[in-house]
Amino acid sequence: PVSRHAVLPSREAARGRLHIPGQARVVLLYGEIDARKGAALLVEAAATAACSKQIHVLLAGRYWGPRELLKSDAWQSLAAQGRIHTVNNFIDDEHEKLVLAAADCMWVGYTDFYGVSGVMALAGRYAIPVLASEYGLIGHFAEKYELGAIIDPRNQSSIVVALNRLANEPAYFVRAGSNGVSVYQRHNPIELQRVVTEIVERSIADFVN
Repeated sequence: PVSRHAVLPSREAARGRLHIPGQARVVLLYGEIDARKGAALLVEAAATAACSKQIHVLLAGRYWGPRELLKSDAWQSLAAQGRIHTVNNFIDDEHEKLVLAAADCMWVGYTDFYGVSGVMALAGRYAIPVLASEYGLIGHFAEKYELGAIIDPRNQSSIVVALNRLANEPAYFVRAGSNGVSVYQRHNPIELQRVVTEIVERSIADFVN
């Protein structure tokens, strides 16, 4: 079995506390939630007719994004189906463990963000696979180490395909989560900084040449 960074409650207990059905496939968007984290893109994709109704969205953290999203047709549709869940507040240790235990996958489909993601590292330490933007270091790490599904966050069909994979290919995502544990337990912060520096230096060299 995959070792975890710290003990989490059972998935059943966590989902009971958060009022999420046991059979749902849950995508977690975690942390300070602003426009660049792609909340609207995730919500709109999950609400399409082409997306599996098993998919539930969990937003956990202070919401700083456009207020229009909360009144959008996509949000209202998911809410009417009981498929969107929020913890719109500062996340303390207890609630962090709850939302991590409840999740099947972590959303890091960020836009206009090219650096290292602390949320992605957190997911890796807890064996949670990712839906990762193809851009920047998030895309690089996710593809190189097979940490989950790679998406173009600005392409709705790309997101829907990945969400349906989450619903229909659970074994793939379990393997991806296991990969994350080995990557983020092996790479301490100093090692990660070294890897990132090498990637940036190679990119600059390729651009210059």
